[in-house]
Amino acid sequence: MESLLSKLRKSRKNILAKNNVIGNYDFHTTIVTLESFENKHIIELDKNINILKEHQNTGVPVPLVVYESISNITVYACHEYTHFLDCTSTLWGFRYLELMSQAYSVDNKRFDFNTEEYFYFAKEFHDFIRSIKLPNYYTEIHESNDAKGKWLVQQTLGHRFSSSGHITEIPILFMTFLNENELPLVRSPISILSLLECSAMSQEILHKISLMSMLCNTDVFKVEFQRYNDEMKKYLFNKNMTEYSVCAHFISLWFNIQDIEQIFQASSLLSRAVLNTPIDAFDSIYTKCDFLKLFNVTKEQEHIVRIKRGIKYRDLGILFYVICRALKKINADEISLETISDAFCELGVNPKELNDFITLEIETVSNSLTFSQIPSIKIIALAGLDNFKILDKANSSLIDFEKLNIPPILLGDSEETNFLSGPNNSLCNVDLNSIFEDLHQGQRWVDRFTDACM
Repeated sequence: MESLLSKLRKSRKNILAKNNVIGNYDFHTTIVTLESFENKHIIELDKNINILKEHQNTGVPVPLVVYESISNITVYACHEYTHFLDCTSTLWGFRYLELMSQAYSVDNKRFDFNTEEYFYFAKEFHDFIRSIKLPNYYTEIHESNDAKGKWLVQQTLGHRFSSSGHITEIPILFMTFLNENELPLVRSPISILSLLECSAMSQEILHKISLMSMLCNTDVFKVEFQRYNDEMKKYLFNKNMTEYSVCAHFISLWFNIQDIEQIFQASSLLSRAVLNTPIDAFDSIYTKCDFLKLFNVTKEQEHIVRIKRGIKYRDLGILFYVICRALKKINADEISLETISDAFCELGVNPKELNDFITLEIETVSNSLTFSQIPSIKIIALAGLDNFKILDKANSSLIDFEKLNIPPILLGDSEETNFLSGPNNSLCNVDLNSIFEDLHQGQRWVDRFTDACM
């Protein structure tokens, strides 16, 4: 019998292709994998966690090999689980699940659904998934220019192309990174993928640094901390990875933050705020925000027109940018949920309005998702709504996964594990095979129908 992992690999649309060697989140079936690890690593992890518990009781530093065993698999699990949470437990994630539910529910063979006028839901979901990562066309890499030294950043705005090749009025925000001689290195768009990767990398890095505390303030800790900082700076300054790192990189340059931990603390809070921005807030910003004041200009110039149009079209990358602008280049340690709330006020949405908008959207999406015809979507959505309430109360850049509903992870040997699971996890024993078959059936329908759209 073919394994679930084998079937998943055949069906996968590698949206996270550059960054999925170790693990993956599948956007069509919501399944999380860590394919570079096997059950033997989980057995070793369990043994070393007992040593960690002893460390917590005594304060004695753990051996480096124990720290590495625990952190290596844990931080990658945190990364992939963050993708799961962002796609199932944020307002953006609920909109994604709702589109999935609508698309999979109009399968005329599965549900004897004969109203062809609603088949467009399948195409809408297909296009939505495609839009998560922008085509490579929009990224320009200047290989010949030296990337060493300090990087500078410029913001530019272009337009997207339609499926027919025509220029649309929908804007696209680019960050152009320059070397210290002001020669261009890479132009990268801020896509939905950029924000999702910013959020996931934030949890990976913050949990890694948190786990380093088990080494205590020893020479081993200092060496490991410096090594990891150097590794993360290479990630940020890699011209071939900028669509994935652009948000964190912009935060570093815009707020003049050099410390890796502070960069990703801010990245975590900002990316989550953007993913949890309700639709009505975009509309309110579009009508109420004083964009001339925000950009310190006296008349409406073309880039202001395009920024406003991006808000009108509810572009997450442009929202991320204007929130950063509204934060007024404050100090790194001042970036918090409170100052982000102040930024929304600067954009024209006060805290009460924002909370009312969120409440209304949650109620609307709850009514839709909890009555989905797709059983697996209903299960995931109910868990996600519970997660949203827990995360909404958490005033921290670090996610505590043990308090949340997260499914088992599929390993490279087709075994399953849920080592980050807590006692109240409603998805702890969910059947991944059942989830896959239920949602992959919908994926096949979407693929079949979109092939007919010419």
